[in-house]
Amino acid sequence: MESFYDLAKAAIRQLDHGKQWGKWSLDSSTQCLVHADTRYEVGLREMTTCGHMLDWIMQVASKSWCSVEDLGQLVRAIDEIFWVQQHFCYGGSQQQVDAVALLANRLGPPPQQEEQETTSAGDGMEEGIETMEE
Repeated sequence: MESFYDLAKAAIRQLDHGKQWGKWSLDSSTQCLVHADTRYEVGLREMTTCGHMLDWIMQVASKSWCSVEDLGQLVRAIDEIFWVQQHFCYGGSQQQVDAVALLANRLGPPPQQEEQETTSAGDGMEEGIETMEE
């Protein structure tokens, strides 16, 4: 019989290179979300706090090409990748996140590295998270 931990670990599914949310797609080789029409890239590795994440969202919101749909899909993509409420602001407390570790668990290896990969990326989303001290 599988333990609860094993079942929870299996539920953390990796996101495929090229996964789309509206006009946004995941480029796992650069760890960016890329807008189809403009090729504008949003760097996921830089999202280590709520402030960094909000800065990216507001930068995109200020672009003349960004529709309400584009912005909403960007937020959905970020949430699906990072599980924002759980990892960045659970219960209203701000968290410092190791985005690189979280991305390694969620995205798996970039397409060109799949054959070279010899070790596991980690065993769960819990890696890379620590509470920020005020």
